[in-house]
Amino acid sequence: MLRALLLVLPWGGFAVPALGQAQSFPSRAVRIVVPYPAGGPVDTLARPVARELSLLWGQQVLIENVPGGDTSIGASRAATAAPDGLRC
Repeated sequence: MLRALLLVLPWGGFAVPALGQAQSFPSRAVRIVVPYPAGGPVDTLARPVARELSLLWGQQVLIENVPGGDTSIGASRAATAAPDGLRC
C-alpha cells in the first residue's frame, strides 16, 4: 500500500494548475426529470434529494414530473434537454 502511495503521490502536482481553470457547477438551476406522476414513490424520493443538492450546490434544483408513455415521455424529455456542458 505504501509503495502505491509513493508512486502516485508525485503525479498529484499535475492536477494543481487545472484547479484554477475549473468552471463552477452548477452555474444555473438544475432540473431533475421524474418520469412518474407527482406524489408517487419516485417523486417522494426525488424531492428530498433535490432539496439536499440545492443546499449543497447553492443553486436551485427543480423537480419536473413528466408522466406517461410508460416513462418514455420523461426519458425523451431528459434526452433532448439542453446540454449543461458536462460529459459523463
